Formats: sequence, structure tokens, C-alpha cells
Amino acid sequence: MIFLKKLNQVNKEKLFKTIFFISLIIVTFNSLSYFFEKYVEGDRYIFFDLPLNYCAGKLFSNNISPYGFGLGKAPLIECVNNVIKGDWGMPVYIYSPIFLELLSVISKLDFNTLKKIWYFITVLSIFSIIFFSYKILPLKNLKKFVPLIFFFSFGGIFVSALLSGNISILGYALICISLIFLHRKKLNIFSYFIIFLSLIKPHFFVFLLIGFFVYGNEYIKKLIFSLICIVFLYFVFFLLNTDIFFDFFNAIRATNTSEWFFSFNSTFGLMGIINNIPRIFNNPELNIYFSGGPSILNNIIWLSLISFIFLGFIYFRLSLKVKDLNDYNKSKLIALGTILVILINPNITSYDFLIFIPSVFYLVNEADISYKFKYFIMILFILIQDINFPFFVASLIYFLVIISIIKNYDILNLNKK
Repeated sequence: MIFLKKLNQVNKEKLFKTIFFISLIIVTFNSLSYFFEKYVEGDRYIFFDLPLNYCAGKLFSNNISPYGFGLGKAPLIECVNNVIKGDWGMPVYIYSPIFLELLSVISKLDFNTLKKIWYFITVLSIFSIIFFSYKILPLKNLKKFVPLIFFFSFGGIFVSALLSGNISILGYALICISLIFLHRKKLNIFSYFIIFLSLIKPHFFVFLLIGFFVYGNEYIKKLIFSLICIVFLYFVFFLLNTDIFFDFFNAIRATNTSEWFFSFNSTFGLMGIINNIPRIFNNPELNIYFSGGPSILNNIIWLSLISFIFLGFIYFRLSLKVKDLNDYNKSKLIALGTILVILINPNITSYDFLIFIPSVFYLVNEADISYKFKYFIMILFILIQDINFPFFVASLIYFLVIISIIKNYDILNLNKK
């Protein structure tokens, strides 16, 4: 009788896995059709962010600041349009001024040569992220489907990120490598990786928090030392090239203006959602319109919310009494740490979800819930195409984890032997 009950459960699990696989195939076919229509038959440009970095390096090597925002203001426009032989739109450069030193060297290459190199870098980055997933966040019962899950879940956000040609693709591949070292408790190497990446994109420093999230007080000294290193290196560049640094500062400040909001509006992250809330109440029939956009009040609301989220995670980590910080538990804490990074990042774009995807699938797969519910949730990850859905999932996981620790329920099985 017990054997028949187990056999019945196995058959039901196979049924759910089959439904998951069919859903994945349908979404994969739909995504490939879209790619063929827009990028093969259409005129969409692959690696559209690559010309920005290329031209930023060229301008900087000629002692011209690549920073600036607005049509007719940004010196990037002419260069980028010449590179792509078309109209890019309104390019804007907001990356680190330190990164410009490297770009000035890279920009000496022919752009077509650089594009071929970037294809190679993209492939290596894909393998790095998938290797990280297999090694640190394995989906044992779905390991055959992992590449398809990466590419086509959450509306194909992974593929969108790859097609952007943004430097973050390489950045997140290196973060994956750094997290492998973190998992092995090579804390110094992990810290060096994040320090280096923070010199390209300053907000990458938040990944240092994952070190604390996994190892707690043991990592605090290294966290403080890493932050001091980042600040010191930026200060040195400020002294060496003050004008460029101020241009960079003004470019960052521009991302919180109405001009930026109406030009590059994105609702991926918490800040974007807050800025768009007034638009919910628009009613053309009653001639009621709210424009939305950044404001001092919105900034205060955002800062208050991320403070609440951050304190919630600190409470969770300090309340967590892990009996054995083994590799299994480290993997769960790393995955949960990536959720923290998503929630507190003010300006999230598609490539910021590259590590989120394996993390959220891993957390659901390892959660102490029924296999039926697990597959149901993961099927939703495949079928729901809304751009806000990943952030909603991150928020939901946050609240479930916090509530579980308050209710003294070990939802992530962190004390499971």
C-alpha cells in the first residue's frame, strides 16, 4: 500500500514536470519567433549598448567628456550614430569615470572587431552564470532544462539582457565567479572582485552585503575595509581628474530627474514603481491626468521602504540560528542575498535579473512546500510575461521569509540535516 502511494506521487510529479516542460517549450518557441521577426527579418540592433561604451572611450581618449544628457547636449550622439550607421536615439553615458580609462584603450580597436570580441565575451558570460547555477544553486530535478529556464523564463528577460550588449553582462558573470569564492569562504577574493566591479558600476558595491548575509559578523571587518577601498579609489580619481568626476556626478544626478524619467522610464524596480504610481489614477474620460516622475516625496518614500527592507533582512539574519553553515545553507543564503540586492537597487534594468533567475528558482525548489505548489509557481515564472513580475516575485519572497522567521517556521529548511 505504501509502495502504491509513493508510486502514485512519483507519477503525479512526472505529470507536473511534463506540464512545466510543455510550458517552457511553448514560451521558447514564441521567444525565438519574436527574435527572428525583430532581429533577423527586422532592423533591431544587437548589442545596442556596445557603441555607447566604444564612443565614450573614444571621446575620453580625445579629452572630451562623454557625459551629458538630452538631445543636442550629449556629445555621444554623433559618434554613436556614425558607428551604427543609423539613428540610435538619445544615448547617455552614466558609467564610472574610472572605467573610461579602460574604454579609452578598447576604443582603439575597430568597432566590428570589438563586436566580434563581445560575442565571445557574451558566450563566456553565459557559461559562467550557468556554471554558477549548476555549482552553487543546482536544480537537481530540472537540471536538463536549466539553459531553457535561464533564457526564456520571466518573459525572456535573460535574452533581452544579452542582446543589450551592456557591460553588466560581463559584470554579472564576474559576480557569479566571486560568489563561488564566497561559497568556498574565500572572503578576500570575493571582496576584491566586488571592489573591482564597483569601479565600473558604483552600485555593484551592494553585493558586498551578501558576504555579511552568509557569514554574519565574521564578514563585517572585510565589508568595512572593502567600502573604504572603493571610496578611497574614487577619491583618488576625483583628485586626478576633477572635471570628469563632476560630469559623472551630474550624470548620476540626472537619473533622478523628470527629464530622465520621461525619456528612459522603467518600472522594473521599486523607484520606478513609486514614480509611476500617480499614473494609476489617470482617467481620460474625466480628464484627470497625473504625470508621475521623481520628486522629493518619492525619494523619501523609496529611502524609507528600502531601509525597512534592509532592516528586515538584518533582523532575519540575526534571528537565524543556523546549526550548521554547510554548503547547502550557504547556497540558500547567497540566493536570498541576491533578492536583497534586487529590492534595494534604485534603478533596475533587465540585466540586473541575470543572477536573480537561478536564485529564485533554487529558493522555490528548496522551500518547504508541496511539490505541486513548487511546480505551479515555477510554471508561473515561465508563463507570465509582465516586466514587473520578477520584482513582484522578489518582494513576495522577502515577505514570506520574514514572516516565516517571525512565526518560527523554517521555510528554507536552513536547519535541515
